Amino acid sequence: MTAQSSSALSPTVPTICRVACSRLQGKGRTALLDAIYLGLSEMRSARNNKRALLIISDGGDNNSRYHEKDINGWYGRRILN
Repeated sequence: MTAQSSSALSPTVPTICRVACSRLQGKGRTALLDAIYLGLSEMRSARNNKRALLIISDGGDNNSRYHEKDINGWYGRRILN
């Protein structure tokens, strides 16, 4: 039996994303701005200075409690158009 690296045994991030997205079904109740707000609030406590927020959505926002002005104002600068 030969040793294998952990990367050879575990799936890659693109593979995981592709499999996960293939199982999604849009239902028309997208809280997109809520997801952005929550993601940004979690990122504020991140230790790494390089940060990215990846959002996979079935469409535009139509079910959020937050609005663009809430996110832009809370974050301290305009991040949404």
